[in-house]
Amino acid sequence: MSSKTTDRGVPGEEFFRQMDELIRTQRLYTDPNLQRRDILGRFGLTRRNLCALMSAHADGQSVTAYINSLRMEEAVRLLHEHPEMSFTDISESVGLTLATFRDQFKHRFGMTPTEYRQKNKGL
Repeated sequence: MSSKTTDRGVPGEEFFRQMDELIRTQRLYTDPNLQRRDILGRFGLTRRNLCALMSAHADGQSVTAYINSLRMEEAVRLLHEHPEMSFTDISESVGLTLATFRDQFKHRFGMTPTEYRQKNKGL
């Protein structure tokens, strides 16, 4: 990974893009045990640098919110591409329990996964 940093020694946008791409392509967000310390270790960041990165390049989201956002993107993809999948299978595929999946989905989209599936039937 590129180590391009800002003038204050904080990794910059290029670093964030590479980190984001790796998290997405390796589907790290599907690990239900993924924690901030795993991200810190994997990318050689300090807590301060990770917070600065997230603030500047992830719309100010926390690491947890960012990871859950990726999980919800994947859940929506699965709902569209695999309408036969149960919500339990989808939640496990994105690294969440069923209850947390429902809560996160409703928080993000303003409706339950069931309501979303009914609204988007046939897409």
